[in-house]
Amino acid sequence: MAVDAQLEAETTTERAARAEGTASEIRQSNLDLLLRMRKLERQILWHAQTQTQPRPMSSARRARREEMSVFEPLPPGSELARKA
Repeated sequence: MAVDAQLEAETTTERAARAEGTASEIRQSNLDLLLRMRKLERQILWHAQTQTQPRPMSSARRARREEMSVFEPLPPGSELARKA
């Protein structure tokens, strides 16, 4: 009985350590996401205040300029596909 209790205690300790590691990874991931979100919010606010475009040659702007759809892939063999 003492051996079973000791094994169960060790197993429980290992599970708790794994759970703490997982929780730590989740906290770090959440922190990374929060920092990225705040950075994007600052960029959007700055661009809104200065009335500038985020990047003049963004892929969406380039696609509009070249009259390509941003959401649909180019058909194979099309003239624009050969340029890319």
